[in-house]
Amino acid sequence: MKKHIGIFAENLSRTVDRRMLVSLWASIRDADKIGRSFLQARTAMRYRFIISDPAIISVADIDAHIEKNSAYPYVELTRLEQSMKKWEIGANFAAHEDFVKLIREGNFTLHQAKCICYDIVSLFVKTVDKMNITEAVE
Repeated sequence: MKKHIGIFAENLSRTVDRRMLVSLWASIRDADKIGRSFLQARTAMRYRFIISDPAIISVADIDAHIEKNSAYPYVELTRLEQSMKKWEIGANFAAHEDFVKLIREGNFTLHQAKCICYDIVSLFVKTVDKMNITEAVE
């Protein structure tokens, strides 16, 4: 399979006259893993340079090599989720203020900051969906 994907990547690279990166991805992934986009993107780049297979990155291998990043705002995301579930508006605003402060003061690249913002939106959508809110909240 890896050989066929490698040939596909080479043909695709020749067609568009650019170096391409092809990713082997599981067809179904747990919804709760969507928020790991920042870590996966960062780990994929490191994996690419360490393993030095520039054409193919297996997501299963990326998951095995994910580094533990203490700078990622897991605590803040959990606090935001809990405040949303409990309808604590003040705590919800405080969590958002913490995210703004973290992004402004943190040593994040623009891409990493975008991924954190994506994770906040994703958390909001998943939490509201789990709560089955069908009416508009004022």
